Amino acid sequence: MKREKLFLSVVASMLILTQSQAGLFSMTKPDVEVAENSVIEERITKYTDALENLNEMTEVYGGSTINVAVVPVENKTAAIGKLPNDVTIMVKSALNEIGGKVRSYTYNDQTLTSVEKLIVIEGAITEFDTTNTSKSGWNVGIKAGKGRGEADGDASADADDSISNMTIDFNMIDAATGAYIPKVHTSNSIKIIKKSASNDFGFSILGSGFGLNSSVSKEQGVHSAIRLLVDLSMVELIGKYKEYPYWVAVSGGKVDQRLLRRMKQNFERLSPEDKSVQVSYLLSLLDPSLGGGTTVFDGKMQQALVNYKNKYGIMPIDTSLNSDIYLHLLENVPKLKGQMQLKSTLNNQYDKML
Repeated sequence: MKREKLFLSVVASMLILTQSQAGLFSMTKPDVEVAENSVIEERITKYTDALENLNEMTEVYGGSTINVAVVPVENKTAAIGKLPNDVTIMVKSALNEIGGKVRSYTYNDQTLTSVEKLIVIEGAITEFDTTNTSKSGWNVGIKAGKGRGEADGDASADADDSISNMTIDFNMIDAATGAYIPKVHTSNSIKIIKKSASNDFGFSILGSGFGLNSSVSKEQGVHSAIRLLVDLSMVELIGKYKEYPYWVAVSGGKVDQRLLRRMKQNFERLSPEDKSVQVSYLLSLLDPSLGGGTTVFDGKMQQALVNYKNKYGIMPIDTSLNSDIYLHLLENVPKLKGQMQLKSTLNNQYDKML
């Protein structure tokens, strides 16, 4: 794997967490009709900044532009239900909303022949059905990703409730070769329960890096919930392609253990020089005077490494580099850096008041 891609994946995990800790990501209000004083607004809003957060990732880390085109994402099952049969527009809107380094094109012959390094997003609705319950107090258990994810959820249904299920799968294809890109795949689900005794809809969205249970009171909310499913799927898909820790872009996101293991394995495969570049960069975020991104540790960098290991009990406490120190820095430097930035900001604001 090229050093650039690995370096960007490290920066991704750090800086997006740094910004979220410092409160730099804005929260956007979703387009959902709800009853007055409904709690759905609070529950959904924390997920709607995911596309903007991913945009921040692509802008901060630099690298090449991701050129994508979307083929129709339609219902490929034999079932017919009340949920949308085609979510292509939702997918295109999500990609366009990310913006920045993600550039979306119309899928046609001209695009295929004129756009370099084009990635085609292929998707399909692979589960699509509606059933009616006939047993009061029935619980619906949900496991995300059909064994590939870590999220779980549940919802309850009463007598004569209607339960709609939708699962959407996405893959990425290299347009130049027609080959599917390995390990860049998503399979996320939504279950929507229509309460027979009211106008309420309960829904659960489950994915490898996120999980959400909530409810809405009008039909528009159902479509907004499905749109949220598509948005989160695009965050996951782009994150896997770029090897970004995409779950960081989702408030309350859950670690994708498969991708995390791959990042660990990628670090272990690096040459000693490249490992030094990664770890020194992470350490330099805590102390800019260290001058990170170097292949050779000077005395000051070596001491900083030993001090960090000693402080957090990372063995062995010496100047050796392994995946334990790498992952610990990866997970903790953004938080520590964010705390320092917030403290600095508050101090500057205080100084201006004097």
